[in-house]
Amino acid sequence: MKKYSLDPDGISAFHDMIGALGDEGLVRHAQAASTDFLSWAAGNFELDVSLLEELRALPGRFLLQAGWWAGACLVGRMPLHFLFSCLVRRAF
Repeated sequence: MKKYSLDPDGISAFHDMIGALGDEGLVRHAQAASTDFLSWAAGNFELDVSLLEELRALPGRFLLQAGWWAGACLVGRMPLHFLFSCLVRRAF
């Protein structure tokens, strides 16, 4: 699976790929993100080791919420830019 860079260009490229999926594909991504946000993010985006370690140190409830946000964005075909900017502001 291709991994996208975690910057505006990479997230836009991810959105292009997601936009080409049908509803079934969006639901699969949304379910994966809402079930295990870290695995979904690491499987789709290039996360450096230090960021991954910081994300792993976050409380489980925060990661659960991030997964739900990602799932809602995906199913609703909304941009993930907002999700990632919220994660960075709230977590760090």
